[in-house]
Amino acid sequence: LTRMISNYINSFSDDSAFRCYIMPIFLMVVTPISSVVLWIIVKYYDGSVLQFAESFDFGTVVQQTPSITLEAALLFISFAIVQFILLAIIPGKKWVGPISEGGNRPEYRLNGIKCYLLIHLLMALIKVYTGVDLFVMAIDRLGEMIFFLTFFGIFICIIMYWKGKLAPTYPGVDSRSSGNIIFDFYWGMELYPEMFGISLKQLVNCRIGMSGWGVLATSYAVKQYYLYGYVSESMVVSVLLQHAYILKFFFWEDGYFNTIDIMHDRFGYYICWGCLVWIPSLYTLIGHFLVNHPIRYHPMLATFLLFMGLLFIWINYDSDRQRKEFRDFDGKHNVWGKKPTYILCSYKTIDGEKLTNKMITSGWWGVVRKPNYVPELLLALSWTIPAGFNYILPYFYFLFLVVLLVDRVGRDDDRCQRKYGKDWDNYCEIVKYSLIPYIY
Repeated sequence: LTRMISNYINSFSDDSAFRCYIMPIFLMVVTPISSVVLWIIVKYYDGSVLQFAESFDFGTVVQQTPSITLEAALLFISFAIVQFILLAIIPGKKWVGPISEGGNRPEYRLNGIKCYLLIHLLMALIKVYTGVDLFVMAIDRLGEMIFFLTFFGIFICIIMYWKGKLAPTYPGVDSRSSGNIIFDFYWGMELYPEMFGISLKQLVNCRIGMSGWGVLATSYAVKQYYLYGYVSESMVVSVLLQHAYILKFFFWEDGYFNTIDIMHDRFGYYICWGCLVWIPSLYTLIGHFLVNHPIRYHPMLATFLLFMGLLFIWINYDSDRQRKEFRDFDGKHNVWGKKPTYILCSYKTIDGEKLTNKMITSGWWGVVRKPNYVPELLLALSWTIPAGFNYILPYFYFLFLVVLLVDRVGRDDDRCQRKYGKDWDNYCEIVKYSLIPYIY
């Protein structure tokens, strides 16, 4: 399946009509509709895609579509403002990102874990001292927030498009047009946009997107407790694994700034709208489904599923750690108790300067070229399997992640091939497989 998907997606070059016109238009039409429809299926059709399809009536779906309410809008805007303030004022180590193609090195504040815990503590204190349960309110107003964010996200993308054209943070190579307005809006104009000295990618991707994911995961568990008087084992396993993954993300946040999201993808609809809307509507779908499906498991089975998920988180983290330490210590730090091996890949900057990068071929990175992707997929399965196998809807995030990561493998391979040429071919001769040894 992964080979078939990869071969099809990556048969199109980055400048093909498919990637520059057809895919962006398709995604910008389908994803806003899908984000609302997913909520409708959970809310009105018991999470059953089959029931929704069999009884589909356009007029009924229009009536079931949530409206934009002031309360929902204020709930999100307040959350975003608090995240901005926490990112700006909470102490944290300053980290300078890698040099971009345009010679820029953005700065980030590494205070993610503190901000993540503080937002949960703040919402709990509001409940204790005012009686207002923001966790429950978030779920009760979720449909309205998603519908609001669908349009609000597009509005922000329009602003970012014109900011990139008229007032980019880093003018030049790191903020340029492809000459295709559709692709520029979808992909973005700026690589490292900032506002008041704050990285907008860090604010939207990490603080609003990832922290919002965690807050909603907690909210689903709280809502289930309010409805049934207990939190089911399926919800406990799923929510704990999601929190563990998000905490791992923030612990490793400086490593995230070396990924394709930050170093290559620009800040347009794909990243900006995706983090604002797609995360709360799709990434948290399993929790939304489990609220009204309190599936009980034997504690031993629940413990096993939790253990397996934590194991996949550790493998995901350990592979990222190996690569980061290899870079930090310039290949002089042992990997799996041995001196690491690597391929020296040369490339030229836009100014014609010849530079080199060391590509690690030891440890996890000697097994496959993307060893952090498979455990992430298995982790997504681990927090979805507690929902059982009677419904397909909870597995939508996993299926989406398969397509997303396979596409990234192809895009990254293609980019590295163009950048390093024969050196990349030599690297691929040593590390032959992308995701799964002897398979793909």
